[in-house]
Amino acid sequence: MESNPDRFKNSFSNVVKKLAGPLAQVTSREPLKNSMTKILKTILAQQLSNTGEVDDIINKIVPDNLDLGCALIKKAVIESAE
Repeated sequence: MESNPDRFKNSFSNVVKKLAGPLAQVTSREPLKNSMTKILKTILAQQLSNTGEVDDIINKIVPDNLDLGCALIKKAVIESAE
């Protein structure tokens, strides 16, 4: 219903940003967690011989950094939607 094309474009851009960021964050959470776990397991298995210790380290590191990774993905998606 908006007759001003610039205002319509700006509004549409805001809607895309508001929806794309959280959607990307939610959909990337589990694959990111799996990738982080796999990579850390590979690296730590080369350095440590005790697999129980490797799993303990991974269980501490991944949750602490998962939110940061998801936030970076969300930011990148929002910026690319501009």
